[in-house]
Amino acid sequence: MHKNIILHILISMFIVLLPFQDTVFQNMGIGYLGQSVSNVVLLMYIILVVSYKKSYNKKRVVLLCGIPLITFIYSLLMILSYYDSSEFLLYFYRCFSGAVAVFLFFAEYYMIRDNVNILRNMLPKAWWVNFLGWFLCDILRLGFDSPIHVLAPADYPRLCGFASEASMFCFTTTTLTLLCLHYEIDKIKKIIMILFGGYVLLYGGSKGTLISFFIAILLYVVITKHVDIYKKIFLLIIFFVCSYMVFYMYLVEAFIVDFETATSFATRGSVTLLAVFLMYYFPMGTGFGRFVPEYINHITEVFDFLQGVMPVFILKYDEIEDILGRGGGKGIGIFNTFFQYLAFFGIPFLILFISYIKKAFSYIRTTRPTWISILFLFLSVSVFTFHTVNCVSIIILVVFWSEYECNANFNATERKIM
Repeated sequence: MHKNIILHILISMFIVLLPFQDTVFQNMGIGYLGQSVSNVVLLMYIILVVSYKKSYNKKRVVLLCGIPLITFIYSLLMILSYYDSSEFLLYFYRCFSGAVAVFLFFAEYYMIRDNVNILRNMLPKAWWVNFLGWFLCDILRLGFDSPIHVLAPADYPRLCGFASEASMFCFTTTTLTLLCLHYEIDKIKKIIMILFGGYVLLYGGSKGTLISFFIAILLYVVITKHVDIYKKIFLLIIFFVCSYMVFYMYLVEAFIVDFETATSFATRGSVTLLAVFLMYYFPMGTGFGRFVPEYINHITEVFDFLQGVMPVFILKYDEIEDILGRGGGKGIGIFNTFFQYLAFFGIPFLILFISYIKKAFSYIRTTRPTWISILFLFLSVSVFTFHTVNCVSIIILVVFWSEYECNANFNATERKIM
């Protein structure tokens, strides 16, 4: 019984600590696992479950162990030609850490999937912790250069809350807000959450979050069957008018700065395009380890190609040059999940991703309107543009597919009765 209580506490802690994404754990030798405090809690949960559980679901064992093992073996095979290289240990570490990340993805998914009731109860608390982060760090300017803020500087110009940057904070706020709206009944709390979520969305400083959210709404209006054609036309007109106003008021200046400095755009554009180039050279993907040397070998070629396609803008190579000069593979990566894993696993990943999205879109198209459907679309767009899947985004998948299974079971029961 006491073990179940401890597990309950750990799951609750995992959810409540989701907003903390810039803590001292990043400097404790556990790499990317230290980015979110929730990852540390997840590791504690896994250790406890393994220590006392005597029987396991076979399907879950295959997913939790089989898929990470396959990705590790494939990645290892891809770096064998670098066996004599001084960088071989770095590439091996990338293979291992990538497989661990895949394992943790499934581990978190099933941990939350088995405890949706705890999730439902703790999400509002996580939302208020995130709100507290905004108040303390962005309004009172407290907490910087402390254990809860390692990377974000004290003079950070955009909103960041307990996260290291605006994009992470805005994504987390939008996600927690929509999840709470999905579950929350109290109207006053809903109004507070909508007002704060809207404020962060517009003024948080994350172009990716704002654009992804608007595209998600557009997709929902277009694909759902629950809105007739006339309402769709009316909603689309309103959508485009609002989008134009938001773009003009909140995004134009930011994009002008990006194009004038041309550093951020050049880096993100180059690394995203790199995934397409690597698909040509490695149709089955580079694996986790070989991505590092192939990044170094091809990023300049991709940058030159991008500059040739966009001769009007003089793109700056500074940030890419800085990444290449760091050594140890630091900073080498693609800034969104879809293109990163497209580079890692090529055509197999693309096939799985398309089938996954197709199934999800089919459900969204026929089900009644819900906040979680819009949130799933928001996540789907985000992984194409700026977001790397983390603890927060996995919860979206849990809630979405839990609802999918509930509806599928309800429909099956209804058919039997009829």
